[in-house]
Amino acid sequence: MNQILVTKSKEYEIKKNNYSKIKKEFNILKTSFTIILLFSLLCVLTFMITNYKERKDLKSSISKVEKPAEEAMEEELIRVVLNENPEEEIYVVIPKKNKSIDEMKAGDIVDKSLIKDETLEEYFCSYEIQDETYTRIAGKSYSSSARIPLDNLRYIKLLHNGFDGKVYVGELIVNVSIANDILEIFKALYKEGYQIEKMRLVDEYGASDEQSMEDNNTSAFNYRNVGLTSKLSKHAYGLAIDINPKQNPYVHADGTCEPASSYAYIDRNNENLEHMIGPGDLCYELFISYGFKWGGNWNGNKDYQHFYKI
Repeated sequence: MNQILVTKSKEYEIKKNNYSKIKKEFNILKTSFTIILLFSLLCVLTFMITNYKERKDLKSSISKVEKPAEEAMEEELIRVVLNENPEEEIYVVIPKKNKSIDEMKAGDIVDKSLIKDETLEEYFCSYEIQDETYTRIAGKSYSSSARIPLDNLRYIKLLHNGFDGKVYVGELIVNVSIANDILEIFKALYKEGYQIEKMRLVDEYGASDEQSMEDNNTSAFNYRNVGLTSKLSKHAYGLAIDINPKQNPYVHADGTCEPASSYAYIDRNNENLEHMIGPGDLCYELFISYGFKWGGNWNGNKDYQHFYKI
């Protein structure tokens, strides 16, 4: 009997110990779970506070504008929803950007307000004559018998102020020896607001000097002779440029002029006429400072549009 009681007592002790052990493990598990839960809640709370601050900072840093008309929804406006209410329309204004000069063509209008001083160089570029340009000039301004190799020429893209106050992309082909001078001169003219009506390759006029002048087109390279002579012009070597030819005609000693429609501009003292080149004019002063000669200084015939290097 006593043995039975002892045995039961031992079993009770074992069960009691097991229960205590299980209870202890449960408490440890419970404590661990509580710690993990509190840590998770802390992480969520930290994330919410950080996110709220970032959203608040963003909201205060952007410009709120009224919803634009459908036709005005361009790339410069991006809709941003900063809360759960999608009806509150907030727009981030993204600055517009001009295309690169490589992507634009002569005659394209450029948004002047988007041109920064620190990026102005990007709009005044010189290139070797590529296949695309050669295709445009072959058989026109560039003859297969031309004495000047293509390697001696450069295709130039730049900006100029038009007569209408807008900014345009212009193009020229010049001799490699004056390419940098031309870029610097026209950059200075652009910055000072000097106006040039058109600037396209003479090939747009079938390489006709007369048609180009009549359209008041500023141009440079054209493999041709001087007038009716057999002497090659400085234009044939890309060493000359004609600027605003309508306002600055070629005036013959007999009083006739080219283009013929420029008769009013023969009188260079008429102060009522604009865009005339001469001493004191910015275009004149810049070209002379870079070592160019001016046809307006010739004896006899006068070529007021014409700057050249020997």
